[in-house]
Amino acid sequence: CIDACDEVMEKIQRPKGLIRYAAQSDLERQEGRRWFRPRLVLYFVILFAMVSGLVYSVFQHKSYYYSVLRQGLRPYVVNEDVLLNNYRIHFKNPSLNDMEYEVRIQTPGVQMSPELIQGHLAPNESTYRPFFLEVDNFKERTLPQVKIVFRFKENGNWEESSQWVQIVGPK
Repeated sequence: CIDACDEVMEKIQRPKGLIRYAAQSDLERQEGRRWFRPRLVLYFVILFAMVSGLVYSVFQHKSYYYSVLRQGLRPYVVNEDVLLNNYRIHFKNPSLNDMEYEVRIQTPGVQMSPELIQGHLAPNESTYRPFFLEVDNFKERTLPQVKIVFRFKENGNWEESSQWVQIVGPK
């Protein structure tokens, strides 16, 4: 219809565009379409936020993964005045390089068994390492939080990270 109307308008020597795609506001203004519209600005803001989030997540990505998990059915054992909490650590190396790791605790009054967990992970390897946290004379004090320190060595550089774990026991 638009093409047929334009042909007729040419034949009678009138301006083309009698029938066209246009909004009512465009017809009233007769200026054409504005490029600076609130919706368009909103789209650019949303796009900028999404691209910024993607760039941030790529640059904050760690080349290692760890998770401290409480062991299955018996999270703790009481033996006289000693409280044992049973944990395991899940290590994963998602990178393409070999990686070494070390784990220690930094909380006075709590012992970790074994005292130091060390290991090596090949590229794309995953492993679980069990350990115990031991608290002596636990009945005489509140159960502490334990700071577990993880060190990862990749490409000759050591990187350190930590996680807090709550000791659990009988009430």
